[in-house]
Amino acid sequence: MVKHLKASTSLFALAGCVAFMPGAALAADGADEGPITVVAQRREEAQVDVPISVTNLGSDALITANVEELSDITKMTPGLRFDFAGAYFQPTIRGVGTPVTSAGSQGNVGIYVDGFYSPNPLATDFDVMNVQSIQILKGPQGTLFGRNTTGGAILVQTADPSIETSGEARISYGRYNEVKAQAYATVGISDTVAFDIMGLYRRGDGWQRNISFQPKPKRVGDYENWSVRLGLLAQLSDDVEVLIRYQHGKIDDPGPLLTASYRDSEIGGGQPYYAAPG
Repeated sequence: MVKHLKASTSLFALAGCVAFMPGAALAADGADEGPITVVAQRREEAQVDVPISVTNLGSDALITANVEELSDITKMTPGLRFDFAGAYFQPTIRGVGTPVTSAGSQGNVGIYVDGFYSPNPLATDFDVMNVQSIQILKGPQGTLFGRNTTGGAILVQTADPSIETSGEARISYGRYNEVKAQAYATVGISDTVAFDIMGLYRRGDGWQRNISFQPKPKRVGDYENWSVRLGLLAQLSDDVEVLIRYQHGKIDDPGPLLTASYRDSEIGGGQPYYAAPG
């Protein structure tokens, strides 16, 4: 009997950002918008001036490729893969990584969200919410990012709160009763303080079925995931700003556990051994 995998993650961060620390990294969609800027060396600079192999994914590219979770960037990044065992995920870049995935282990590719290191392999494959850019740095990055970056680093830059009030909402429906709802809002509390909130909900029936249940196979791929993120940005001076972030998410998804391979003339290869067509 396959049980659903449940995980809960949260993050609270306080940062004092000064002029020489990285800000938002923007990916230009066309040559007329100027050069692409990255923060691969912990400061904003043109990507052409960075002596590092960098794959820079802007927000438009992420939406076009339907990137929902961080591991989805593998389909857009040569040399990157996410290995997993149950709920534990570890990225590997150019073959440099570790097969060890447990609560106490840390990989060889560092993941940074808004400049903060994410060490927990249970929280590695998180939902991508209102992200400005994702930069994948290939090769050793220990000089600037410290340990656990022998293979490289993944930098996730989310959108900062804005004093200009705005918001957006999206909802979609797909096969296997997949529903995805996402909403974002930001508001200025004063001329120097802004607040934002982001919510994401995804559920579906999944396509896997256990054919040992007869006469009607039992559906085993049901999932339900949600995440919420809050942010408070205060501009203390021209050179100093403080960003407070809180993020919480819950995953109820058996997908990573359904990996037993089976070859069938109708459903092909790589499917769970109990999967059935339809």
